Amino acid sequence: MNVHRSYRAFSLIEMVMVVAIMGCVAGIAAPRLTSAASSANTSAAIANVRILENAVEVYAAEHSGFSPAVDSKGNPVDADLLVKRLTGFTDEAGNPGTGFYGPYLHMLPRNPGNYLRSLRVDGADAGAGTAGWRFDTSTGRFLPDDPAHATVLKGLVGASKMEAGVEEEP
Repeated sequence: MNVHRSYRAFSLIEMVMVVAIMGCVAGIAAPRLTSAASSANTSAAIANVRILENAVEVYAAEHSGFSPAVDSKGNPVDADLLVKRLTGFTDEAGNPGTGFYGPYLHMLPRNPGNYLRSLRVDGADAGAGTAGWRFDTSTGRFLPDDPAHATVLKGLVGASKMEAGVEEEP
């Protein structure tokens, strides 16, 4: 008497082929996913810079054209005072904690590159990594203080000035 047994299973060759195909797909998809994450962080940094610069513009509009980054004599203020002026109420002279102007930001945004929510005014070039953001009083611009985003955004600022027909400052 012959007994015929039928096994329904994958052979070793079939399993190796499936694993090889999955490896190829993962090899193609992984770099694209990391590139998408990097692109999203850059977009977030650009959006946060725009938010910060809009807050400065609104502050200046309400304070007779004076920047929150300078005192009444035109000297740069420290980072703490700049943050207080943007995140709290100010009077006509820009004194924080009084008056009815502002706030222009709920809080300082977090830098998506180094995850810091801090600010420094002037000093070393943007990208030093000592704070989340750097404000340059000579240009009135914010830049991320992490090396990767600072380099990318410096290039974008230069490109946008060239498109607008504005010459770069030496």
